[in-house]
Amino acid sequence: MNKKWKIAFCGLGSIGSRHLRNIMQVLEEREDTYLVDWIANTARPTPKEFKDVIRNCYTYEDTIDSDYDIIFVTNPTYMHFKTIKKYQWNTKSLFIEKPLYSDDSKTIEKINPECIYYIACPIRYKKVIQFVKNNINPENVLSAIAVCSSYLPEWRKGTDYRKGYSALKSMGGGVSLDLIHELDYIFYLFGMPNEIYNIRGHVSTLEIDSDDVSVYIARLNKAIVQVYVDYIGKSDIRNLTLFCKEDTVEIDLLKNKIKYLRAGKSFDFDEQRDDFQMNELRYFLDIFENKKENINDMCRAYQTLKATFGRI
Repeated sequence: MNKKWKIAFCGLGSIGSRHLRNIMQVLEEREDTYLVDWIANTARPTPKEFKDVIRNCYTYEDTIDSDYDIIFVTNPTYMHFKTIKKYQWNTKSLFIEKPLYSDDSKTIEKINPECIYYIACPIRYKKVIQFVKNNINPENVLSAIAVCSSYLPEWRKGTDYRKGYSALKSMGGGVSLDLIHELDYIFYLFGMPNEIYNIRGHVSTLEIDSDDVSVYIARLNKAIVQVYVDYIGKSDIRNLTLFCKEDTVEIDLLKNKIKYLRAGKSFDFDEQRDDFQMNELRYFLDIFENKKENINDMCRAYQTLKATFGRI
């Protein structure tokens, strides 16, 4: 029997809008129907793109009586804690955009035992990462280097980067939290760290008060891992190099390519951004329907959050 989903979005910025477009497509593939509400910080007109989709518009001050199937927490990071705490009783599940919170000093005391808490980790669903997960034994990896470099002013076309949450520490901005993806997929592949150290800072002329470079060194079981992320690179780079016992493997997450340098083998994957993000949503729906395990619940996401501050 096809299901009719009741969904709410807390925040409809760039990532919230992407998730809404994608969940609509995934549910339509399943031949399910849906009702969508929008909870905004202040009263405002419905975005034109979704004027025929969004049923009700609320603010955070409104009393929400609806019992939703899913609430998407896609507002700025600094609002996540209050949003989760407030709406966990109004829904069967929460899909929370990364990172979990803006700092690691907060914990939700009253957890709704009937609610699913899932924190987004879309890079795990990329084909190249799944290839590594399924084909490279972590015991054979001696060392690894992960890099993600890009230029913040070019992230969101047509917007002033100085006014976005990424630029503002008070809103949970900063490259360490923004690019928590790198630590997340490293821990997914190789396990949580035994020890981790972090150096971060604002080293460029970007007009922001958040960190624009962050470097980690971690020990994961026997392997030593380095992770470098920044807002300052003038040419986009997102790659992972694995120094294994028998070979060196280069994984390009932007070009979706894998090369074994010694063996001369290479693999190319056809994938667009929405592909792996929709795969994540499909996995999330499987969690909702008790078909899959929740691989990034509050506990796991909180561990990753602590690691971004150099703590385990």
